[in-house]
This record gives sequence, structure tokens and C-alpha cells, in this order.
Amino acid sequence: MVNILNTRLEDNITRNLILEAAREEFFQKGFDGARMQIIANNAGINKALLHYYFQSKQFLFEEIFTDAFAEFFPKITEIIKLELSFFEKVELIIDAYISLLQKRPSLPMFIFREIHKDPDTVFKLVFNSNRIVVPQLIFEMIEEAKSKKIIKPIPTEQLFINIMSLCVFPFLGRPMIQRVTKLKITQYNNLLEDRKKEVAKFVIDAIKL
Repeated sequence: MVNILNTRLEDNITRNLILEAAREEFFQKGFDGARMQIIANNAGINKALLHYYFQSKQFLFEEIFTDAFAEFFPKITEIIKLELSFFEKVELIIDAYISLLQKRPSLPMFIFREIHKDPDTVFKLVFNSNRIVVPQLIFEMIEEAKSKKIIKPIPTEQLFINIMSLCVFPFLGRPMIQRVTKLKITQYNNLLEDRKKEVAKFVIDAIKL
């Protein structure tokens, strides 16, 4: 029994090492540029063992992409179910997005690059996965707030896009923004931290009745 548990533990550790190495490789280089040998090297294993866990580059990519896309909508269900006001939930959702992007700043570019390259395959992959949290819950939350006259009658899709854009663009446009603002790395990271409250305040002030 102990040997079985040890084997399972070792399998989980190895699999997680592979996924972390693959995440870094795919995020930086995309599907076309990523190399299985580099993933194996960075995971500290040989290529044969990598293929034992993940039979192909495509299979590994699909695992990384669905995980990444699911991560792009963090804690939505939990936040929306909380007994909080609409505006408190908006603050938490924005905080969650920006916190995720601080942790994985290459995530937006990775997702958008792969979507633009092959949208049909990507969306089929995404919406066939039961791990994907579709933002329908956010739409429903906004519609309810409008029906109760808590917020202005702004189109739901526009509000969703506004929130996403305000959270994501500082990560996508970081090189350009840093050059224009002349902010050093530490200063820019502080700016990103401040955006959690700044974006929430901007959105709430814009929609509050």
C-alpha cells in the first residue's frame, strides 16, 4: 500500500513538473515555437518519460491551454455566490483577474495569440472542456443588477469588455506603456497593484446610478 501511495505521489510530482515546464514554454513561444525536448529538460526528465505522461505535443498543449483558459476566469462562481452587494462582487472579480495576471503575466498573450492563429480549433477545444468557466455567470449578474436598477442600463457585453480590457491591457501593452511612462520595473509592478482599486473605482463610478 505504501509503495502504491509513493508511486502515485511521484507520478503527481513528475506530472506537475512537466506541466509547469510546458506552461512556461508554451506561454513564451506558442504551440509552433515550443519544443518537447526543452520541456523535458526544464522538467528534469528525459523525452521518453515526457511522452509516457503526454503522448504528443498537441495533447500537452491542449492540457495547458484548457487549464490556462479556465484560470482566466478565476473564482467567478465562488465570488458571485457570496452574500455581497453587486459592487463588492465587481471589486472582488477585478482583484481576482489582476492578481492572476500578476502571477502569470504571459497568459493573455498566449491565449490571444493561439485564438488568432486558429480560432475554430481553439474554441472547439475550449467549449468542449468541462473545466472551462464560461462568463455567463457574470452576464447574469450584470443583467440582474440592471433589472433591479442598481446600475445604469449599459449593454452587458460592453460592460464585460470594458472590465476585461481595463484589467488585461496593462499586461499586453507593458513594453509600450513602460517606455511611454518611463516607469522602472518596480514602479510598474506597483502601478499594477494599484490598478485593482483604480479599475474597480473607475468601473463602479461609470455604471452606478
